[in-house]
Amino acid sequence: MRLHKHLLLFAFAFILTAVASYAFISQSGAVTDGSALSEPKLTALTAGDVTLYLDDQNHVYKVEQNTGAAPTSKGYIVEFEGNPVVAEKARIEKVAQNNEQRIAEMSRYNPIKYAYQAFATRETDVESKVVAYEGKLAAEQQQNIELIRKTLGKPAITGNVIGPDTLTIETTYKNAFNGISIDITEDEVAKIKTLSQVKNVYPNQEVHLDLMDSVPLIEADKVWGLVDSNGDNITGKNVTIGIIDTGIDYSHTDLGGTPIQETPLDRITSGPLSLFFGEDIDQIISMDGNRIAYYSSTNIFVYSFPTSATQIYPIQNGLEVLRLALEGELLAYFGT
Repeated sequence: MRLHKHLLLFAFAFILTAVASYAFISQSGAVTDGSALSEPKLTALTAGDVTLYLDDQNHVYKVEQNTGAAPTSKGYIVEFEGNPVVAEKARIEKVAQNNEQRIAEMSRYNPIKYAYQAFATRETDVESKVVAYEGKLAAEQQQNIELIRKTLGKPAITGNVIGPDTLTIETTYKNAFNGISIDITEDEVAKIKTLSQVKNVYPNQEVHLDLMDSVPLIEADKVWGLVDSNGDNITGKNVTIGIIDTGIDYSHTDLGGTPIQETPLDRITSGPLSLFFGEDIDQIISMDGNRIAYYSSTNIFVYSFPTSATQIYPIQNGLEVLRLALEGELLAYFGT
């Protein structure tokens, strides 16, 4: 009987130990089963409408957006009719390019060609026309602001005195956007939307950059939970990453359509060069004005770009050239 009691106590203790090893207390104090053991204890940090959850090593484990938080808003942004400066510059440049092409295609006996040359917008006129447009746009914006003030019945600013009913302009925009930031009410928005000079009105809301959608999209949150053989989070420390960037196509229309000026190359050798690449090579090509010196196999060549002529100087004693220099009538080289 005593043996049975001991066995029962041992079995009961074993069950309690197993349950304790399979459960842990979460931050809220509730017992969580073993299926949640993959998620570490987290610390929540709230910034605006976004909450970051950090693990015990202060790594961002996940990001959540607080949907209940209302965006901060300060007045409205009013968009005026008319191009901003950047858009107008692109339009002027396109007109100038088309005119230059027309002029180049016209015969010199065509009188219209000379009219285009004298009166059409040329590429040399772009900068001055953009500057003129900036001044015109600034004057139009001031006229629009005055029209809005009168439409809303706001008093004009006298001296440096600004009253509570004065129209407050927060910011003016002209480069990438033609408009203003203005502190008005919803009822006043409805009034200025009827003006022909106003293209649209948008709430001026404060926005925050967050990773709520992009992190799970690229499954980065899964990587944050990975550990190495020592049980430490994999952070990328001591890992070397190589990036090969091919650059951008600056001739693409979305990037301005910059024309590519190709430079024709002249072939100055009849075949590939036979070069020696040692550790101590310093200079195996030398330029002097419009001449270039280089070596191949057992000769040094001096090529003249104006005459397309090549002078050949044999290398004595089969030397491997490590350095050469060309200056005036002197050609010096060093080898082994």
